[in-house]
Amino acid sequence: MFCTTCGRQISDGSRFCSNCGAAQVAGQVATQAAAPTPAATQVPAARIPRSERHRRTLGILWIVDGLYTLLARMLLFSILFNSFHLWSNMGSLPMGLHGFGAFLPLLAQFALVRGVLALISGVGLLMNAGWARVLAILTTVLTLIRIPLGTMLGIYTLWALVPEEPVQN
Repeated sequence: MFCTTCGRQISDGSRFCSNCGAAQVAGQVATQAAAPTPAATQVPAARIPRSERHRRTLGILWIVDGLYTLLARMLLFSILFNSFHLWSNMGSLPMGLHGFGAFLPLLAQFALVRGVLALISGVGLLMNAGWARVLAILTTVLTLIRIPLGTMLGIYTLWALVPEEPVQN
């Protein structure tokens, strides 16, 4: 016996469908599976909060951004640091770069922290952790200044994770 509303197979003599909860009329028995109605099988997208619909995509994007930051930026900073070290040993730094070499370790540490935060945010968003939303928004603040990709990721994160309507007490 099949449900007359959603078409799912139910046990003979059942008064209600275990899938959709529709009452089964005794004289009205469907002998074959009816086509399931869209309302019975799908939750409308309007009911699912925007942050839930975009959480997986954001998680993947934050993991990719974190890996890119850790790998590419660390490679860049190691090349720059070795170049400054070589130039300073030779006694001839390029014009205007005399004080910049001291800031390279600080910039590298900032990139390291931001990359690790991006990875943690991405993994947390994929695991649906409650703290991941807040951490992703905080990481966004550090990412917005990286034009253009960091700015696009930051704007998408803020759009997706900030509540659509203000919470009222």
